[in-house]
Amino acid sequence: MRNCNRYILGILKMIMNNDNLVDMEKEQLKAALKAIAKEYNISASDMAKEAGISPSTITGFLNDVPGRGHYGLSAKTQNKLSEKYPQFKDYVDRPPTVQKQSD
Repeated sequence: MRNCNRYILGILKMIMNNDNLVDMEKEQLKAALKAIAKEYNISASDMAKEAGISPSTITGFLNDVPGRGHYGLSAKTQNKLSEKYPQFKDYVDRPPTVQKQSD
């Protein structure tokens, strides 16, 4: 029984670590989308349309709509964004910035 508990705790710890990695990737993708929209002075919907993507794919992802991009954006969607906006890949590849929190 004791080994079983250690095994279960190990799996739970691994799941928590993977969720943190997914969250970091999602935040990088969101930051990249927002940077592109700001750079071109367009809305997220217009950016999606210009890249040949359904606007709800991008806006749903940015707004954390359940069922929309729970784990991020698909490779196909990222490729379309990279084709239309070459700097998208550069924004995604940048190391995440550390945000200071204050009281």
